[in-house]
Amino acid sequence: MLAYYPNLMTRLEALGQKAAYAEEKAQNSDSVNMARILREKWGHQDAPDVVAALAKGAEFFRRKVRERILRDHKDEVFLNKCSSCEKLVKTPRAKLCLWCGHSWHENS
Repeated sequence: MLAYYPNLMTRLEALGQKAAYAEEKAQNSDSVNMARILREKWGHQDAPDVVAALAKGAEFFRRKVRERILRDHKDEVFLNKCSSCEKLVKTPRAKLCLWCGHSWHENS
């Protein structure tokens, strides 16, 4: 959900999201130099508020950001759910449920 509503994030949340992505890419990098560059350029390791926000891990951070956005901007967020199984589909514009296979392409 966060990828589709970056405009609803605070500055700290956006920096934290960027730092979390940089760390994930750095951990999966085969190059020590690339990992260092990712952490230095995008990791915001020099920003104590970003480091503190990510102290409990990226997933905890992202869950808290999602909860805040859904609480504070519930009228601006579209949760696209399958009309057949009611599960949340991949994107706000998706027309195929990956859970049950239901398609609503013909309704557009």
